[in-house]
Amino acid sequence: MAAAPKHLILQVDTVRSPEGLTDAQKEFLSCVQQSRFPVSSRIVWRARALDPLSNKALDDKALKSFVLTLPDGKTDVFKYGGHGGTKENPAEFFWTAGFSIPATYPTGLFAYKVTATSADGAVGTFDQFKVPAGQLTIVPASLRATPQ
Repeated sequence: MAAAPKHLILQVDTVRSPEGLTDAQKEFLSCVQQSRFPVSSRIVWRARALDPLSNKALDDKALKSFVLTLPDGKTDVFKYGGHGGTKENPAEFFWTAGFSIPATYPTGLFAYKVTATSADGAVGTFDQFKVPAGQLTIVPASLRATPQ
């Protein structure tokens, strides 16, 4: 029998929530990977925790915790569920967490961290690359994309 892993592999990306978008904007901005978010928009993190031995994604029964840590140290808990497809038949399952950016939030780099812990104690951590151009960044609302 193989030893239980001590580490988890995390896959994490960020997308724009449809919250606050017009129907036209939703067509090309909602649920699209991005790293630039205007103030007054909502960031959504999509994530998976993988068992490094089986490469299988871990669900809500296999994980003890899945936590997002924001730049101010506040935390939010990821929720597991189906996405895409239909409510009765989701295209896939993964973990999500979100943050609505207040209109007065400062612009600039937004350093966050994601940590998952399995029921048997294995831990995985996700940090952004330290290259500023590749990090999640809050931009002024004036840079909000609009449909052509």
